[in-house]
Amino acid sequence: CGSGGGCAAEVHHRGDAMLQAQSKLHRLSMAQAEADSLLAAEAQPLEMPSPTEDSEVLEEGFEVVEDSEVLGAAMEIVEVVNRGSIEAAEAQDLEAHPDNVTEAMDVLSKAEEDMSVNDAVHNGAVITRDGVNSVTGMQPMDTDCGGNDTDCVEGDMKAASHEQLLLLQGLSERAQWVGAGRPWDNAAVKYCFASDVSDRVKKLWHLATAQISRAVPCITFQDVGNSGGWSSTHKRTQQTCDSTTAIFVQSKPSGGCWSFVGQIRGFSQGLQLHDPGCTSLGTVIHEIGHSLGMAHEQSRPDRSSYVTVHWENIRDGKGHNFEISQRGYTDQDYDYLSVMHYTRRAFTKNGSATITTPGGQHDRVIGQDLGLSQADADQLAAMYRGVQAQCSSNSIDTATKSCIDRGGHECSQCSDTQDYKMCCGCGGGMTFQCWSGQDCPPSPAPLPRV
Repeated sequence: CGSGGGCAAEVHHRGDAMLQAQSKLHRLSMAQAEADSLLAAEAQPLEMPSPTEDSEVLEEGFEVVEDSEVLGAAMEIVEVVNRGSIEAAEAQDLEAHPDNVTEAMDVLSKAEEDMSVNDAVHNGAVITRDGVNSVTGMQPMDTDCGGNDTDCVEGDMKAASHEQLLLLQGLSERAQWVGAGRPWDNAAVKYCFASDVSDRVKKLWHLATAQISRAVPCITFQDVGNSGGWSSTHKRTQQTCDSTTAIFVQSKPSGGCWSFVGQIRGFSQGLQLHDPGCTSLGTVIHEIGHSLGMAHEQSRPDRSSYVTVHWENIRDGKGHNFEISQRGYTDQDYDYLSVMHYTRRAFTKNGSATITTPGGQHDRVIGQDLGLSQADADQLAAMYRGVQAQCSSNSIDTATKSCIDRGGHECSQCSDTQDYKMCCGCGGGMTFQCWSGQDCPPSPAPLPRV
């Protein structure tokens, strides 16, 4: 911040920016202000096994934005936290041109980069894939791996063989690994990009793999190149990286989002990211999660204790995507905040929910699109301990935390409910991750409690 009161001036300027953003959109502060009454009216106590600590934080009185308002929330965050950035300029342009899907996806992904899922819960700004789909007008994870469901399970998990298809369908007990697919040898993942993959997809891939490696350091990623120049539209047999056993990242125009599950030895396995339909950070992490061997959270054999599937709302012929896998990973508590969880409107035929949680307490966060939850990171570490004995997980909140008081509220002491929601010094405010090289204000000091 420099000397001569620079920090104070910067904080004051950012406070002004917050006021301006909230005068236009104001959804974030309203979401938290309405939370207590809304939860009291709608939520019922859970009389079932306890979910993870990640999920329990949602019961503390924080609400989240509606799917239709997710872009407005992301615009607020990006304009306040990234003042002067390209994405902040795009957020401002979206006010005049709200139908620019490319700019909207850039802004959503930047907001996802700025917040861990824990920050998003705290801020009342949990971005879900349903919310992303409302922006793009697409449901790219519901395409049965681009339209060929003969070797596809649960919409976006592609099988490399009939044997693996049976494993993914829960019809075989022969797997020897913890997750749904084989972990990568030595936890070293090789990949390459199709020649026609956009810079946007590449950037998101690098952000996603960096997040995974920070959370689970034993897992590494290496670009081995595509010297053959193979594109997303070449035949699958031609799509090879310079190292045979690798992930071939592609962006076929009509391909949706999908991935093979786990390492497929001796094969350049595809991972499809439609641009722009799949160009959000959480979606990329979700597909990489499959490539690392992770399954969907809601396919666990104990899921009926935590979610209800509404079969009457599922598209005809798509009910098989909601079957339970008896081999599903259950060594950890059920995680509503898993990046691998279906959204509440997955495969809907009428816009109504296909999955709900008891009392609706977690309906607006399942299918979150921000990235790994802590339980996701812990599961990956457990999966990869078989190939890296010392594999362990870090906290998903690896960046320096920063906080900005929410605009329109005087923060001088902690004396009422609004102080505790709006003021950083009282444990509220808007928290975000401050990465190396960012110009972030210092978090306000704790305030007196009276």
